Amino acid sequence: GFTIVAGKLIVADYGQHRGLIYNTVPTSSGTAANNVIGQNSMTLCSLNYLGISASSLYYPRGVASNGTQLYISDGNNHRVLVFNTIPSANFAAADYVVGQSIFTSSTINSGGLNSSSLYYPSGIQHDGSRLIVADTYNHRVLFFNTPVVATDPVAIRVTGQPNFSSSTFNQNGTGMYYPQHAFSDGTRMFVAEISNHRVSVFNTIPGTDGASATFAIGQLGSGNGFM
Repeated sequence: GFTIVAGKLIVADYGQHRGLIYNTVPTSSGTAANNVIGQNSMTLCSLNYLGISASSLYYPRGVASNGTQLYISDGNNHRVLVFNTIPSANFAAADYVVGQSIFTSSTINSGGLNSSSLYYPSGIQHDGSRLIVADTYNHRVLFFNTPVVATDPVAIRVTGQPNFSSSTFNQNGTGMYYPQHAFSDGTRMFVAEISNHRVSVFNTIPGTDGASATFAIGQLGSGNGFM
């Protein structure tokens, strides 16, 4: 994943366990990044470099921003790192973490399956007021208020499950199956579901838990029970 914020391009370099920051959007091939997140130099690619911390990454999947804060989904650490400003130095430490209660934890569904836990978060996006997280292995999409102001925040909404304590794939035939990415244009929401081979489209951003999609791209049918 990647995002552009304040004229900077930020890229999640998944296989090298790092995020790359370009101070301006490149206009030619071979442009070098200005600094790196998750490693202390551009020549390193260690998972959880120097141990799991506020600075480390393990298969980062997505990047988003509200214009000020930067959010990076740290897949194999089952968390999202939150930086209050776009880092300007290598190996910068995050200010908060979503999905864990401390920076040195990488527990699956830390504290039990609930409104603050994560199990391999993937694609993320900011819709103008909320952080949207595809919580892939919990078969759901979570919404968090922003700016994030504390570690281990609680989600305000869940889609793909009827409540925060459920993680069944295709719940009641109207849920999700490994959502990989969630995107909003500010009005609608689109969720790419790998194992359902579809993009579920919500004509309005869900205002209640367990809301059904309006239609699907890639499959026939209506609601979330696409055939």
